Amino acid sequence: MKAGVLDVLLGRFDDGTPVDARVVTAPQSQIASVRGHIRRLISARQGSLVHMPDYGAPALPALYTDIPYVSTALGEDVRRLVRAYEPRIRDVAVTVEPGCPERGFVVSLRVSASLASGEPVRLSLGLRESGVPAVLDQELSDGHEARV
Repeated sequence: MKAGVLDVLLGRFDDGTPVDARVVTAPQSQIASVRGHIRRLISARQGSLVHMPDYGAPALPALYTDIPYVSTALGEDVRRLVRAYEPRIRDVAVTVEPGCPERGFVVSLRVSASLASGEPVRLSLGLRESGVPAVLDQELSDGHEARV
């Protein structure tokens, strides 16, 4: 199965496309499912699930925007989190970049990885001070990204 369980239960991918509207064995379907799960994973707060206390991102202190080594720690936290809870991908790399205060983002994350088949998975997220992520890009059907 290439679509995640949550995608099937909701009947749609995170981008709103109905699961049955795509051939769910296509790499793009799996990429859409993985990207949605990573966004939801980073949106969740660590400790919010009693049965999986490590699931979710740690609270985002304002320090992440001010101290470079703390930004590095955030990148490592997110990389560890994605590696632990998204088994469909490998070679996870996370880059932390300065945010865009005009758009309300204190920090930006770029997550890149690959599916077991070798297909690249990329996702850029902007994090608000509350820790809520917003997708900053959309991946096109040819595997390239379109900035939003």
